[in-house]
Amino acid sequence: MNFIEPDACEAGLKAGFAGQLAAFAQLARTGALAAPAQNLEGALLTMRLAERLAQGALPLG
Repeated sequence: MNFIEPDACEAGLKAGFAGQLAAFAQLARTGALAAPAQNLEGALLTMRLAERLAQGALPLG
């Protein structure tokens, strides 16, 4: 089994937390979301897609 090692800046933190914090800091400084960040509208669309996939409404293959 292969394991993904965390970046050095994330040692002792929840995986991805350092990146989330950096994206938030950039948003606070610039007022713009940097890719691959999503706003709430994008997150809602993602959740709707996930629901449709879970219900079998879309083919997965």
